[in-house]
Formats: sequence, C-alpha cells, structure tokens
Amino acid sequence: MKYKNLWDNASVLEATGGKVYGKWDASCISIDSRNVKPGDIFVAIKGNKVDGHDFVLDIVKTVSAVMVERIPKGCDPKIHNIIVVDDTLEALRNLAIFHKKRCKAKIIAVTGSLGKTSTKEQLKLAFSEIGKTYSSEGNYNSQITAPISLALMPFDAEFGIFELGMSYPKEMALLAKIFTPDLSIITTVEAVHLENFPSVEGIAKAKAEIFSGMHSSGIAVLNGDNLFLKILEEEAKKNGITKILKFGEKESNDAFLISYKSDNYGAYIRANILNEKIEYTMPSQGKHHAINSLSALLSARALGLDVQKAALGLKKFTNVKGRGLIKEVLLKDKKKITLIDDSYNASVLSIKAALDVISKNNGSKRKIIILADMYELGESAIKAHKSLLGAIENSSVDKVVSVGPLMKELFDILPSRLRLHHFDNYSDTIKNIDKLLEDSDCVLVKGSFGTKIHKLINYLEGEE
Repeated sequence: MKYKNLWDNASVLEATGGKVYGKWDASCISIDSRNVKPGDIFVAIKGNKVDGHDFVLDIVKTVSAVMVERIPKGCDPKIHNIIVVDDTLEALRNLAIFHKKRCKAKIIAVTGSLGKTSTKEQLKLAFSEIGKTYSSEGNYNSQITAPISLALMPFDAEFGIFELGMSYPKEMALLAKIFTPDLSIITTVEAVHLENFPSVEGIAKAKAEIFSGMHSSGIAVLNGDNLFLKILEEEAKKNGITKILKFGEKESNDAFLISYKSDNYGAYIRANILNEKIEYTMPSQGKHHAINSLSALLSARALGLDVQKAALGLKKFTNVKGRGLIKEVLLKDKKKITLIDDSYNASVLSIKAALDVISKNNGSKRKIIILADMYELGESAIKAHKSLLGAIENSSVDKVVSVGPLMKELFDILPSRLRLHHFDNYSDTIKNIDKLLEDSDCVLVKGSFGTKIHKLINYLEGEE
C-alpha cells in the first residue's frame, strides 16, 4: 500500500548520507524491477543470483528515484534521479531506522518458529479496534523486506505491527536493532531451520535475540507452554527486560484458555487475560490460532488498552491463504471439495495442528491429507517425518497422499487403510490428483514452501 510523500530527496540524503541527485518525492520502496510503479524508490540489491543494478536503466524513467552502489552505464545523474550509497542493503536499513524516529507508533514485533503471520494478522485486527494500526504486508519478515515495511509506516500510525523472521544466528539481532520493539512476542520455538543450528536450544536463543533491541521498559510476551520457555525468559532478563508475560493453555499463564470449541463455522473461545474473563469468536478453525490470539489480547492489555474492544477485531480473523484457509472448490471435472490450504510451510507441530483442524471438519465424504516434505530439519529429517505416524493414526483422516522422498518414509510405514498414493514431486501430483479425489471430499494440503506444493492449490482452484 502506498502513502503519499513519505520520502523525498532531502530525507533520503539525511537518512543514508549518500549522494542524492535530483529533486523528487516518493511514496513506496521496491526491490523488484518487474513490479515498479511511479512514486517508487527502486533499491538495487545485489543477490547471489541476480543483481538489481542490471535492471536500473530499464526502469529509471518509471520510478521516482533509484538507489544504487554504482551508477549503471546509460544512467546520467544530470537527467535521472539517483541515490548513490556504499551498500544498498545497509542504506535500506538506515531508511527504516530514520523513519522509525520520525514516527510515534508503538512497535510490536512478532517472531517464532510457527504462527508469525497469523498472529501478526490477529494483532492488526485487534489493535485496529483501538487506534490507527499499520502492519507489514504478507510475510515481509526478512533482512530485506522487514526494513521496507518499517520504512513505509504512515506518520500517523499509533501502532506498528511487524513480523520478524530469521534462518541463521545473529539475523534477529540485526532486525531488533532496527525495530527496537516496545513489545515483542515469541509465538513458539520448534525444530524449524534446524539444519542451520546445532540444536533447538540454539533456535530458541536466536529467536531471543529480538530482546537485544528492546529497552528495559519493553514487554516480552512468551508462549508459557513451550518447552524452551526458561531459555527465553533467561535471555529476556539478560537484556534487562523485567516485564515478562506468558500465554497458553496452562492456568499458570497470564493469559489462558478457559474453554475452546470449534465447528465448521469457526471457534468459540473463553479466556482469562490477566484476571479479566472474556468471551469471543473467530471465524477460523484450529486451536493453535485460538492460543495465538491470546498473545494479541495479552499484548493489548499489557499496553494498558481495552481488551474487550480488542477482542472485537478477532471476529474478523480468518485463516490466511497458505496457512489454513478453508474454502469450497469446484474442480475441473465438476467434483466439489472442501479445500484446506495450509501449503505455505510445514513442521511436525504445524502438521499435527492441521490434523486437528481437518479432524473437526464435519460433513465431508472422506478426509484426505496431501503431505509434502518438511525441509530444513537437518540430520533428524527422516525421524521427524516418521514421527507423524501416531498423530495420523489417531486422527479421523481417511487417506494420505505423500509427496517427496522424505514423506515416502512416512507413507511406507502407514497402515494400508490410510495409504492412497505417493508422488515423487508436486508436478506429478498435479497431473494425477483429479482421479484420486471424489465429490464431497475434504482435502488438506501441507508441505514446506520449497516443495512447491502450493502450486497444487493453484491447480485445484483453477488458477493454472
């Protein structure tokens, strides 16, 4: 979304200290030359495979200005609006830091192994009931995209909600120094990106780097049911944070579920938020979403806001595309199915949560799960895939379709009554899935993004 005149040549000069040519203003920042528009600052990032500088000449006349480390051949500072800096990624971070100082919004940052994007959406809906709220778009949570989101926050925002991600140690610390959150939420710590860490404990400490950018007056909101809670609490205290609040199912948490019920229409929740009892509904399924919603309400209460009012926003929360969105789909052969799109990513815990969702979906002929490989699990990959056996057997799933060599390990140990078919990859699945599905089936699709299983969703929805 664009906001008029967030940036101009003078403010970019002050923020980056680079050489700025031309007089202009801009409303947005882009790093993708394919999608630039008038009013953008195009930042040329040099990646491992593509160098944004190679596309500057093609779009320099379209955008408000281009930010580069070197002036490409054919570009002329006397004609074109150009910003020259030593390091475009560092300059992008400086834009975000500079802009944060210009804004007065309370900054709320969300990280965790699972549930970041959904929790961010819940926070956005809850806080929007109270004041002017801005949040990062989609899953803009990386070293490049997260600073862009911060640099585009409206001046009049009262609350800024941001999702922060990491795949390696020290990445979260970099983002924390940019965002300096007033309140940070860690949704959970699980064995995700394990191939980049020596242990899950290492992942916990990497997530806890978010505290390094917070002031001692900041608030940490943690999953009180998580196995690595103690590590997170210790890391928060090391960074001088004394206000640590917990959410989860256990009654010992500062926010906990009193009761949870769900059906095809959504969830009905009773909760205790810092000794204030509250009832609310969400038109989404999945107990994990209900638990994460506690973190949104706890955050509001911790900041001295009206928790009852915040809960009104959660009535608008629906599962995000790729993260549990449920819809009725008419296939090309006219069969009608209920499709649960949880295709954005996968871990052992998130698959178990998805199994709970499909198990509670009533009225379907069969419940079918299409599972693609889980990535970034390191040496424990095969063991992790096989560990899903018990959860699947104890669910109400009727049939399993596996996709990829790792899920084949699970497929081979499933009881014959559960095995429907195995495919080597997503493209083979797309070619053959129609003959496996029947009218009135409920179909869950889940797998790591790198498997491209999300393309199966596009096919089933008739988009390709």
